[in-house]
Amino acid sequence: MSDEAAVTITRQDKYRFLVDFGPGIAGTVVDEPAPLSDGSGPSPSQLLAAAVGSCLSASFLFASTKFKEDLGRLTTTAKCHTGRNENNRGSALRPGSPPACACWSRAGWCCR
Repeated sequence: MSDEAAVTITRQDKYRFLVDFGPGIAGTVVDEPAPLSDGSGPSPSQLLAAAVGSCLSASFLFASTKFKEDLGRLTTTAKCHTGRNENNRGSALRPGSPPACACWSRAGWCCR
């Protein structure tokens, strides 16, 4: 199975961008917090954490339902650590490791 996800991102002002997901899906404003911009929407790091957390939650739910487990309410907390890498470039990273996001759910750490 092969799927492709595509979005169109258009700069609005400063570091504020409009993300267009395509027909039938509401667009989202993405913005950096002050002092770079106005923080009028989630930051790219928050969207990255949300994407990873949602993907892993859906995978966990899929695997659980295969074994006829009823999870009930599932809450996942995803954290995206940002900083400077060894080349002094901004990136999503986990201290001492390659770039990563960590997600926590009722089942424990999904990925680190």
